[in-house]
Amino acid sequence: MAVPSIWDTSRGESIYETAARAGVYFEKGDNERMPGWMQVHYRLTFDKDGYPQMYVFHNCRAFIRTMPLLMYDEHKPEDLDTSMEDHVADEVRYFCMSRPIRPAVEPETKVILSDPLDQFKKQ
Repeated sequence: MAVPSIWDTSRGESIYETAARAGVYFEKGDNERMPGWMQVHYRLTFDKDGYPQMYVFHNCRAFIRTMPLLMYDEHKPEDLDTSMEDHVADEVRYFCMSRPIRPAVEPETKVILSDPLDQFKKQ
C-alpha cells in the first residue's frame, strides 16, 4: 500500500514509475482519514471473546515508540495532529483500510417494556 500521491505525474516521472522501473510495485492506499482511523480504533479493541483485533510485537519498535505519543488535531478532534511523526500511524491506517472490519462489539439494543401508543410496533 502506498499514499496515492506517489502516482502524481504533474512534475515529471512519478515516484511509482521510478519504483516500478526498479521492480518495486505498490497498490494505491485508501487515504480517507476518518474511516481509516475508525478501522484502527476497531482493531485496538477486543472481540466478544476477549481476543485482540491486532497484535503488536516487540520488534515493531517504530509503532511502539510513536503511536502512544500521537495527539488529536486541535481544530479537527476526529483526526490526528499531522505535525507529529505519524508515518507509522499512516501505514497502519492504510493497512486497516485495505482489509476493513466491522466493530467487534455490536451496539446494544434497548428493550422497550411499555409502548402504550404502539410507536415501536413492527409494521
